[in-house]
Amino acid sequence: HLADDLDLDDLARRTAGYSGADIANVCRDAAMMTVRRAIDAARAKGLSGSRMHQELLDNQHQLQAAVSHDDFLAAIHKVSP
Repeated sequence: HLADDLDLDDLARRTAGYSGADIANVCRDAAMMTVRRAIDAARAKGLSGSRMHQELLDNQHQLQAAVSHDDFLAAIHKVSP
């Protein structure tokens, strides 16, 4: 789901010239940001392997966080048209 701070007009301007596949990659990457943050937080606690997996299961609500405008901006910087 999308965060309230999302500015679709801004994202459209920033992705002018991107193909449909590029836009799909941006969306996919932005959606994965919450997962990356949760993994980074588990690593910061020194967790790995099965302990990290259990931490992620225990904190599934974090994995369902809304995708923010900043998440999209970070994804746009990774995907070039």
